[in-house]
Amino acid sequence: MKAASALWKQIVAGLVCLGVADVVLLLWVMPAQPLEASTPAPVVAARHPGDRILVNYPVQNHSLFSVRIVGANAGCSTAGCASVSSLPITVGPWQSVTLPIEFHCGNAGQHQYTLDLFTDSAEQPRVPLPMEIRVGE
Repeated sequence: MKAASALWKQIVAGLVCLGVADVVLLLWVMPAQPLEASTPAPVVAARHPGDRILVNYPVQNHSLFSVRIVGANAGCSTAGCASVSSLPITVGPWQSVTLPIEFHCGNAGQHQYTLDLFTDSAEQPRVPLPMEIRVGE
């Protein structure tokens, strides 16, 4: 029921009525970016450098079409390294998925980290997933 309510709100918000004489035209306004990461960005907190943390990161599809997430950059920085093992995965229209991201924490301190997802969508080939990383001594 919640998904249907969200769909109805998106339909109402996405329609623009243009009246021309006795004709009413309805124009569907699609979101610029079909996939959206959850907000606010999750905080990954670890006691020590080298700790491994599992982050469940929700990603929503706000479009009429399925979008396939085909990969991730899984890079490393001073904040640490991330990996996503559940790819590829398809996110259906108006659906969301939760991606399990394993994060191997790096240097002590507070860091910003962005994991990039890659999709089969020409409109949005890359989806940034920002995270805040806090690692103790």
